[in-house]
Amino acid sequence: MSMMRKIFRPGAGAVHKRFVAAFVNATTSYRGDAAIWDSTPPTDQGASGVLEGKTLGANDFIYVTICPATIANSHGLHAGVYEGKSIGDTDTVNNLLDDSLAIVQTWGIHDTVRTVDDTVAAKALLIASTTAGALADAATSTLEGQMVGVAMTADTTYTRGTVTAYCVTGFVRCDY
Repeated sequence: MSMMRKIFRPGAGAVHKRFVAAFVNATTSYRGDAAIWDSTPPTDQGASGVLEGKTLGANDFIYVTICPATIANSHGLHAGVYEGKSIGDTDTVNNLLDDSLAIVQTWGIHDTVRTVDDTVAAKALLIASTTAGALADAATSTLEGQMVGVAMTADTTYTRGTVTAYCVTGFVRCDY
């Protein structure tokens, strides 16, 4: 079977995805939240950071953080959607710890893409919203946010930490 056939006709149960590992620079990040690149060094370490017992310079590490509520602060910085502590992690109850390593899905189908409310329909374009970590339906927004993905299903509910939140199964497209 040719490579092109595998890409466009995956076998049963095969879902094409791409991931990146990065350190988390927030304590409020959960699986399904939108993540952006963040190069801010930890404030408690000054211009360098200590990660996993190693002292690093200000530019020696890559962080991701939850997408901010101010849309203008996230233009062009979207990394993808948090997968969790490992590939295949389904934990939406426990937050990803600050300065811990997390997996971010940059491309492909993700089953828990956090959305702002319960008005997201299938086929909606998902863009950055004014709710930290959540994506919004482009048709019901001001279209200021960067496109992050496409909703494959209508929204459903899930538990994010200790509260009920909304999510869709979506195609994430932050890996250019």
